[in-house]
Amino acid sequence: MDSHKGIECEVCRCWFHAGCEELEDEEYIVLTRHTKARIHWYCKTCNEGSLEMLQMIRGLQDKISRVESDIDTLGKDNRGRMTQIESKMDKMNTEVDKEICKMRAEVNNEFEKMNSALGDLQSEFRNAKSDKPNFSDIVKQEIENSLTVSKSQIQEMNQKLNQMKLNLQEDQEKEARRNNIIIYRIPESDANSSEERKVTDNRFVLNLLAD
Repeated sequence: MDSHKGIECEVCRCWFHAGCEELEDEEYIVLTRHTKARIHWYCKTCNEGSLEMLQMIRGLQDKISRVESDIDTLGKDNRGRMTQIESKMDKMNTEVDKEICKMRAEVNNEFEKMNSALGDLQSEFRNAKSDKPNFSDIVKQEIENSLTVSKSQIQEMNQKLNQMKLNLQEDQEKEARRNNIIIYRIPESDANSSEERKVTDNRFVLNLLAD
């Protein structure tokens, strides 16, 4: 075998000597003359790795097939459930429509009863005796009664307000006297006016405090 014969690994793209890879001349000729994608050659390292990769790919393909089968089963189950749900919804809608029609009939019946009762009241009002008090007299009496009640309420409120004013004045006077000081035996002033007497009293207190 020619010592210059080399072959390229299709995976790692490295060149290897045919003799080192123990390739016979016939094998080398077949590999170098074959149509691409029909016969492949891998070095020892890539060949081991390619086997593992092929096994992994087969495993992935099996998993993908199982997942697709599960998805298809779930899809069929979901379609069956959706069909059941749609059937139940149709039944519910039918029942709701029936209840609505029933309620409408009951409401219409109640309206008819109310209209009939209103007609009876109007007939009784028209046939009422003339000696009964008319509407204006009734309104007038009600207003008078309301005014009477309002007057008594106003008087009661005025009494409460006056009492509140008295209580407030008393509290204010107590607050004003809170800080007062009582001093006994102050000589009474002979001044005529109250202002002059206040001045005399103030002077006496100041002198007393100064002592």
